[in-house]
Amino acid sequence: MEHHVELGGLRTWYGEQGAGDPLVALHPGLVDARAFGANLAVWSARFHTFTPERRGHGHTPDVGPLTFEQMAADTVGFIETVVGRPTRLLGVSDGAIVALLTAVRRPDLVTRLVAIAGLAHHQGWLPEAIDPANEAPAFMHQAYGEVSPDGIEHTRWCWPRWPRPT
Repeated sequence: MEHHVELGGLRTWYGEQGAGDPLVALHPGLVDARAFGANLAVWSARFHTFTPERRGHGHTPDVGPLTFEQMAADTVGFIETVVGRPTRLLGVSDGAIVALLTAVRRPDLVTRLVAIAGLAHHQGWLPEAIDPANEAPAFMHQAYGEVSPDGIEHTRWCWPRWPRPT
């Protein structure tokens, strides 16, 4: 089931399905909750699964800063407002970074943490891990345009337009 919630002035889209203990799944960067594919049905057979789409991703508009710090703050707000209790938190790629930051800042909201394919280093972000000069592939632009309230022509979405994480 699809929903929207207002979080600090941001109309955030999320999917919800299943029953049981809560699980919040954070999608990779430059894509949306559809990236979870068939995994979502498996997780939802055991958990009450939430799939919020972060600002500038999927059905959620591009409003304000697009940083890992802000997306972690958005995730805290989502857990507090929608889930309403501590949850399992799963993140993939950029979602893993957001999940880690969320858990570090608010360990009281995270009962279990799964970080899959996140770019992390003990000294912080490694700029050479992803070359921000590269443009996202055409299929990613197309997928973005299919659901984004900002439309496919929204240029900030492209890698060269994103600010470098700090």
